Amino acid sequence: MSVVDDSVLPMPSELSTLSPTRVRQLRILSAISELGGGTSGSITHEAIAKRIEAENDLGVIALADHLELLKDEGLVALELRLGGVIASVNVLPSGQAAVEEFEHVRASIPVRRRQLRDDYLAWLYNQIEVLDIDPTPDAYLRTVPSFMGFSYTAKDLEKTGEWLVTNGFIQGEAAWQYAGPLRPTLTAKGSFTIENGRSSNDPPPAIGDTFHTTVNGPANVAQGSSHVRQNLSVEFKAEGLRLIDAIEQTLPALAAELSAAVEEQLNEARIELSGTAEVSKLKAVFGAMSGFLSQTSAGALGGLLTTQIAQFLATLP
Repeated sequence: MSVVDDSVLPMPSELSTLSPTRVRQLRILSAISELGGGTSGSITHEAIAKRIEAENDLGVIALADHLELLKDEGLVALELRLGGVIASVNVLPSGQAAVEEFEHVRASIPVRRRQLRDDYLAWLYNQIEVLDIDPTPDAYLRTVPSFMGFSYTAKDLEKTGEWLVTNGFIQGEAAWQYAGPLRPTLTAKGSFTIENGRSSNDPPPAIGDTFHTTVNGPANVAQGSSHVRQNLSVEFKAEGLRLIDAIEQTLPALAAELSAAVEEQLNEARIELSGTAEVSKLKAVFGAMSGFLSQTSAGALGGLLTTQIAQFLATLP
């Protein structure tokens, strides 16, 4: 299974538009293309039927009906025997293009794991809130979950559990050599996501007009007022250092090149906060850090950290 560029792949919201029937048709088309070695040529109906039988999760299907639908879409050409029985199938260039696009998506580890986040979170909700069962990762894997015909692996689930914890959807203790929780439970955020039909991959909400400060000693605060003299002392050093520590803990989850770039900015920010803490320099270094984390390759975690950085920058005088 190859790893492809995450920045050009469709998000789960786009994948969800593919119905189970459509996925089944594309898998059949992919199997026919595989039998033909990815080139045009007649593949017998019998050979296709035998190949499909090897896909256990497809079950019993009306193969002829699916082939007719693929023909109507202009993806294959059918050769018929007397009586209209399908003798063989040819994958047309448009069909081969559809196969390549389909295989590109379903072979992507980033895409399959984005989808698994929602699949696993929904399963956990059903187990905990509906069935009143304490779920485990092993119990989920016993359901033989899959993404477009590719079974999810234990490593997929471990990474997904870790991601859902990091981003506040579930909680639970991990174990030695297993990063995800062994006894996951839902957080309020996780339950809210499922109950409101949202995706765990949705970007964080935009920052509204907020006024958030840490005040040392007596102060007059006149929020949203003009022509008012305010005596305000804001302690932002401690908040900045806490933010640096939080971002530093997430570095292993980022791509190596991105992690190195963010780490360099973290070191500059820590030095500045430990010294004169000039606001202009802090804005520049945290702004640069936000720029790196807003890249597509940083994913949802980068979006969450970018939001936290923006909130911190808003507190600077």
